[in-house]
Amino acid sequence: MKFLEKLHSSNKTCLIYDRDTLVFESVKRGVQPLIDFISFNDDIDKEYILVDKIIGRGAVILAKLIGVTEIHTPIISQDALELALEYNMYCEYQSLVPFIKNRGNTGRCPIESCVLGISDPNEGYIRIQNTLEQFKKAT
Repeated sequence: MKFLEKLHSSNKTCLIYDRDTLVFESVKRGVQPLIDFISFNDDIDKEYILVDKIIGRGAVILAKLIGVTEIHTPIISQDALELALEYNMYCEYQSLVPFIKNRGNTGRCPIESCVLGISDPNEGYIRIQNTLEQFKKAT
């Protein structure tokens, strides 16, 4: 519970620890903090602990690429939890939801949607990047 307490007491959306040492933090939304971590961190062979406000299937796929072995979150989707358990990740969560909602609360999160049925982290990462690029072009 200490990791969730650290998240709640900060203004951050994502924290990544190497054991008890904070190695990354972000205030960005969605999966962008994990994309940033992948882009700017060469040392992804550790056993990291991910603490994030909301965990969907896309976040779990990116977490697997990073080397995360533990996830702590207030909210996790059913698909995300099942995949995390398939990856042998420990998950601590406060609320299990059927799916992560999009920002307009009108349906499923597009990042979670784009990786449904995908469990290979490399394939998922490519799909997530393509989906994010489509969003950038649309705006």
